[in-house]
This record gives sequence, C-alpha cells and structure tokens, in this order.
Amino acid sequence: MGVLVLRDPDGTAGDSERMAIEHATTVLTIELARLQSLAETAARLRTNLVLELVEGADRTTIMNRAQALGYDLGRPHRVVLADGNADDEIDRFFHAVSRAAKAVGVGSLLAPRLHDVIVLAGPRAPWEQFKKPVVAELHGGRCRIGVGGQCQAVEDFPRSYREAELAMRVQKASGGPEQVTVYDDLGVYKVLASANDTSSIERFVDEWLARLIDYDSAHGTQLVLTLSEYLECGGNYDASAKALSFTAAPSSTASTASGRCPATTSATQTTSSTCSCHPGMADPAGATPVLGLMPAVSRIGDVAAPRGSCDQRSLQRLG
Repeated sequence: MGVLVLRDPDGTAGDSERMAIEHATTVLTIELARLQSLAETAARLRTNLVLELVEGADRTTIMNRAQALGYDLGRPHRVVLADGNADDEIDRFFHAVSRAAKAVGVGSLLAPRLHDVIVLAGPRAPWEQFKKPVVAELHGGRCRIGVGGQCQAVEDFPRSYREAELAMRVQKASGGPEQVTVYDDLGVYKVLASANDTSSIERFVDEWLARLIDYDSAHGTQLVLTLSEYLECGGNYDASAKALSFTAAPSSTASTASGRCPATTSATQTTSSTCSCHPGMADPAGATPVLGLMPAVSRIGDVAAPRGSCDQRSLQRLG
C-alpha cells in the first residue's frame, strides 16, 4: 500500500495540481501491482523448487531454478516438515512458520501445502527455538516438527523428505504432545519403517557397527558375530558362550600379563596354539576364542573400538 500526500497549507492548489496527484496515484498503483506480481512469482518459483527437490525432479531443471533464484543447493541441508492444526488457515500457519524460520535462521526456502509446510533448513538449527515462535504467533496453536536426515547432494532431498515424514508419523503415533522429532534420534525405528529401502538399512548398519566391522576386517576377528550371538541370547553370558562353543576360565584368573589369552585359558588345557583375538599370545588347543573378541562398550549401540581386553568383564559390560 502506498500513500501520496499533497501539502497545501495556503490552499493555492488548483486543477493542475489535482491532475498531477491523480496521475502520480495511477503510476504508483501500477508500480505496486508490478512489485506484488514479482513477489508472487518469486514465491511461486521458490515453492516449486522445494516441491521439485523433495519429489526428485530432474537435476538440471532443479539447478537452473536454484541458480535463477540465487539459492545455493551445494551446502548441506535438512528437509523439515511443520504440521499445524487442521482448523488453522494454511496461509496464517505458513506466514508464522516463515517468520519463525527467518528469525531463528533455520532456512529461507519454504513451500506451503494443504496442512503443512516444507522447509529447507540448514544441517544444524535450534529446532525447539524454531517451534516456539510459531506456537506463540498462533496464540497457543499446535505445531509438530519433523526433521529429516542431512542432505549432501541434490539427490538426497527426496530421502530426507521421507525421513521427515517418518519422524512426523512416529511422533503422531506415540500419542504424545506436539514436539520436535528428529529422524537421526529414531534409532531402530529407522530400520523398521524402511524395510524396503536397503540404503537406509545400510546407513543404519554403518552408523552403529562400522567400527566393529572395520576392526574385524583389519584384525581377522569376529566381534560382529560375538555381538550378534550375545543379543540373540538376550544378553545372557553363559548362553552366549554355549552358542559359540566356548568355555571361559573365571575372570579372577584371567590375565593378559601371563601371555595367555584370558578368554580361552583353561586350567585343564596345556597345549598351546595362537590366539586369534590376541595375535602372539598362547592359546589352549581346541578352544574357540570367539567370546573373547567382545569389545568393551558402555551401552548397546554405543559401540567402542576394542580396548585390547578379551576377558569376561568385556562381555558383561553389554548387560
């Protein structure tokens, strides 16, 4: 909206002045309409770019659109879903989300849909701080946030969008209050909900077991097998040892300082061979030093690199 004011304290303005201000009003109206049209066009292009990204449109088309808008798709992103009340007008909700995203620095590329808003956000953002002003502007209205995984390339956006949807579904299914749910924090739910997506399963395995797999590959050990059997046996040490055909000596007599592998030492065995979990140590013949390969970990899933100890306590730490 624009206003033109003709200040005439002496009342000397005549027809020519009135014609001038009418002409100026017409010109201003046309200019404002042009600017509004440009703004609407830019908003539409930005919305189309977001939708094409999450739908996996042609890369060349996407890159051309981003370049025309001056938007950098080369930096890391996350796809974020903001879901409001079904009763709220989407325009009102969209403007609340847009202002909150700008204020907190979450992102500047958004796309409104029927009941939610897609936001292209940076990889690290204060998600709770992003949610609070949206709720405040809606005067206590509801707002759920689902955050997808990180995108490193244009091809990653559809995957991050699916992850944001999954985070939103898990949050709704839990029956809890509206909150922020980040896909990276879903744990095993990521695998259960992505049974048909082998890439998701591979990423999950790499996230939790990569260090064990790399150690097995480098040292010829069987840490992954040991962990698998331990979990299959419900965390029971004796059942795990039986499943792996291994009998350990009491931990009080086990010591690597003696030159023997404590995982395979037996008071009744004297014949020695090489211990596969501690190369160079003597190993009783016939023993299977598989359970001795269990790494010391602080909790299930937080798998640390083996610490050079293959005694019974290493396995018990999993419990």
